[in-house]
Amino acid sequence: MHQRLDSGCHSLQHCGKPGASAVILCWSSAFAAALSLMLLSGCSATLVAPPDATSTRTVLLLDHGRHTSLALADANGDLWRYAYGDWRWYVEADRGLAPALGALFRDSRAALGRARLEGSSDRESLQPQVGSLIKAILPLQASAEAVDSLHARLNSHFDASEDDPLWIEALQLHVVEHPRPYSLGHNSNHAVANWLDELGFEVKGSPSTGRWRVADPVGAEE
Repeated sequence: MHQRLDSGCHSLQHCGKPGASAVILCWSSAFAAALSLMLLSGCSATLVAPPDATSTRTVLLLDHGRHTSLALADANGDLWRYAYGDWRWYVEADRGLAPALGALFRDSRAALGRARLEGSSDRESLQPQVGSLIKAILPLQASAEAVDSLHARLNSHFDASEDDPLWIEALQLHVVEHPRPYSLGHNSNHAVANWLDELGFEVKGSPSTGRWRVADPVGAEE
């Protein structure tokens, strides 16, 4: 048995119009081939929880369909949401075929978003505060020390930014540039997998498509 956060293996729709040039069709074919390779590499990631800690904090894995974000509780119990994505797609709202292909076939500028969430941690309370649709929420627990460390590291990008954070109303996030480029091999789901690894979770399989499972504890009944 596994607890699942399942957004499925999604494919992007063709953005061209009838009569599009052979160049666009060629790029579309290459895009489909790359996506197929990604899906063949594994369609889900399994999380193995870290060992029990004496002091733990709430961590919420937020499923948005094709991508994922993470919410962390601070020492005061406040939730902070962090999200990683392609700058053109998230910040400039340029969501045509060109940026989609660019993000697949070459490294592109990346964004890191942050926002404080208020109220309870259920979907009804969080959805009005989150610009992306929340399809499901997977509640987790991690050691307070690890959560504080990840908070500090992610916030350091905001502290180090030469520019003031941008408020993106559609996303409901303050955004700065992230130093690691966005790419096929490092999308929002990979970023969240890396954050979970820092929190002590073991990530098995591929997080590429945002399909997550949590392994049952050892000895749990089938």
